Amino acid sequence: MILNPEEYNASYFDGNSQPMRHNAGYSEYKRWYRTEGENSQGEFWKDYAKRWIDHLVLANKKVLEIGCAKGFLVKDLRDMGVDAYGLDVSQYAIDNCEPEVAPYLTVGDARTALSQYSAREFDVLISLRFIECIPEADLPALVSEMNRISKLQIHVVDDFTGAKAGAGQYYIQKTQQQWLDNLKWAKGTRIVAQENLNSILTK
Repeated sequence: MILNPEEYNASYFDGNSQPMRHNAGYSEYKRWYRTEGENSQGEFWKDYAKRWIDHLVLANKKVLEIGCAKGFLVKDLRDMGVDAYGLDVSQYAIDNCEPEVAPYLTVGDARTALSQYSAREFDVLISLRFIECIPEADLPALVSEMNRISKLQIHVVDDFTGAKAGAGQYYIQKTQQQWLDNLKWAKGTRIVAQENLNSILTK
């Protein structure tokens, strides 16, 4: 059961502050302060942004994050010298972003909103657990559009294998290999398992 766009609201992102919390969402979608490794900056999103920059050499490149939520990653990438932008279907999430990143975030359903971008406009297109939130019937056209507007793509997905199979009722359940094989990705597209970010499959 895939969520409707209007379900990505306050109850989804910040359930603890609402009368009801969406079963698929978060208690609080915020900047999570945690240390990861000896070179950690003490915050999840900053460390995550640094990892993307180091892995993909993103400095001075134009990047689009699809499914950017409140834009934490976009902001931190920009703070580190990346020309980053974000797109998300949730008006609530974009309305609750940090003011500094607001000009670089757009509300829109990726299934139709990517038409606003020109061919190969972005050096890199990234998404974090986004494609599994799209109805399967809509994925071929969406992938075609992502291929069109980007030079390189990397998508982080849940890898529904083994003990995890059958979980996540609100999301498409595929293995990392199935995500790579079942869609017509542009050459070079990378599919990364959320469970192991060092596990990368390349088209």
